Amino acid sequence: MLRLFQAGIILSFCTELSAAGLTPHGQWPLFRGDPRNNGHQNHRFQSDAMRQTWSYQTGKGIFSSAVIDDQGSIFVGSADTWFYSIAADGSLNWRYKTGEIIDSSAALSRDANGRYLTVPSGDGYLHQLQLQEDSRSQPEELWTFDAAAHPHPNGKGYNWFEGNVAIGPDGNLYAGNTNWNFYSVGADGSLRWSFPARNMNWSAAAFDQEGYLYIASLDFHFRKLRISDGKVMWEQRSLGFNSGSLALFEDMVIGTSFDHKVYALNRNSGHILWTFNSEDHIYSSVAVTGSRIYATSTDGRLYALDFTGKQLWSFDSHDVVRSSPVVNQGPDGEDVIYFGGGNGLLYAVNADGRLRWAFDTNSRSSELADRNDLNASPTLSDTAVIIGGEHGTIWSVPYDYPLLHPEDPRSLVNLPESPDGIVAHVLTPGSRIVPRGESSAIGAASIMALKLERNKDGKRQPGGVNAWLGRTKIKLNPEIPFEWQVSADADTIFIRPRDFWTPGQTYEVSIDSQWMSHGLKVGALEIGGSRFTAFTDTLQVKVTDQHLKALPWSSPAAFADVLEVRRLSVNQPSMMPSLNQIGFDSYYWLVSLVEKGSR
Repeated sequence: MLRLFQAGIILSFCTELSAAGLTPHGQWPLFRGDPRNNGHQNHRFQSDAMRQTWSYQTGKGIFSSAVIDDQGSIFVGSADTWFYSIAADGSLNWRYKTGEIIDSSAALSRDANGRYLTVPSGDGYLHQLQLQEDSRSQPEELWTFDAAAHPHPNGKGYNWFEGNVAIGPDGNLYAGNTNWNFYSVGADGSLRWSFPARNMNWSAAAFDQEGYLYIASLDFHFRKLRISDGKVMWEQRSLGFNSGSLALFEDMVIGTSFDHKVYALNRNSGHILWTFNSEDHIYSSVAVTGSRIYATSTDGRLYALDFTGKQLWSFDSHDVVRSSPVVNQGPDGEDVIYFGGGNGLLYAVNADGRLRWAFDTNSRSSELADRNDLNASPTLSDTAVIIGGEHGTIWSVPYDYPLLHPEDPRSLVNLPESPDGIVAHVLTPGSRIVPRGESSAIGAASIMALKLERNKDGKRQPGGVNAWLGRTKIKLNPEIPFEWQVSADADTIFIRPRDFWTPGQTYEVSIDSQWMSHGLKVGALEIGGSRFTAFTDTLQVKVTDQHLKALPWSSPAAFADVLEVRRLSVNQPSMMPSLNQIGFDSYYWLVSLVEKGSR
């Protein structure tokens, strides 16, 4: 009885605090949906065959997750530096210009005076906008908070707001920055306090009702801070970068790390209760329901865990996953889990681990065909799943649309099975794994990347290529001088010609090797192997014809000898795009002619 009375006092106290400041407001107002970062929509959706999908194209890649207001409007930022408000029917309400790319989620809130939107941007500002009653009307900018005016004690970082902004139970705003600071900002835009971490802060804060917040940092630490002044109550170390947001469930704090692990910590002491190992680094945040923890990993899998850390099942997408899962209840009341894949598919998975459906968001344009990663996380409206991608498109997919509309070529209710054995796939510069049987082509100046996969009994197996002591042999037909290397995780082979590939030529690539597994575990690494399986594989790779009738750009009126290149793709190791977020096309190079020769 005393405990209930105390809880009532705490809840009443926090409600009074919130009444004086901001409170989250909307169908999905925050990055993970709620202040505890559970990623869980707790109501059953109703399927409606009349609802249709829609998409809206922005100017560059979308990495941030959308938030959704009480009117069904969708708010999302793009690497084109604009922040968009899109109506529930897919039409544009308005857009707001910032000074840099936007790769973080905004926060929707309200107080007695109206509704607000807080936009974190790579320009180093939090932009506070007041929304109008008419959702089509441009919002009013109330204030901006400048991270550069409140630097880290050691002068670190670039002042980008990459940390998703959150709203505390005290009505104030909380956001991490690449300058290594984590900020508490008042509803009026004033600095309350800053916590100087030892590396960048990308995660969104989670809040309890007892006056504390929980954050993860790239400095290898999880922390509990006091909301009132930012004082550290405890910190726990991981063995890798921590980019995912912490989630709270009862007395448990659940986080993820680049050291491949899911961590469960005691909320009061920070002590590690248990860990769960995936097979690659984890970029994303977990989702938590009353009975399950759902986690995705860049090993391509969605994992279902119980609250002791025991794996209940896994679902394999066969491609990298950086998207955080979200959960809703299906018409039967069972969990339906949604996440985006590196292959451009939005997945819906049933509570037993079986595919419910998938939806293909890949662009049909040749220019964007290789920009397909769904690195953003889905958000849930009352009627649809919303997700943005590297292609710069935001998609709205009504609940169970692929089941109700199997005639739509984007609807997938069955995915092709992977046959048993060891096979190689061409890996495109944008990290797309090209299925066998689908034509693939590389540029004449490219490094050929081949991704290898072993399946047994329909399941993908851990391990990689044995490149030791000449146990792997690569041959090309036609023969040309070349060099090759294997990736550190041993599942990707890189072939570099000593000159150029011949334009228009199709090369036959033969691999004679061993699959190596069950090596020595050292932290998140696996060194060597104790089991070896011999295999051979052959595949065809075509080189694009580089002969152009005209250059694919127009010449300026005045002579120019400098080109601006706006795209860089790095497909391996998978940690590289996780850290550099290549989908934004935000690498700018000036290229000038140094020497001209003949070949």
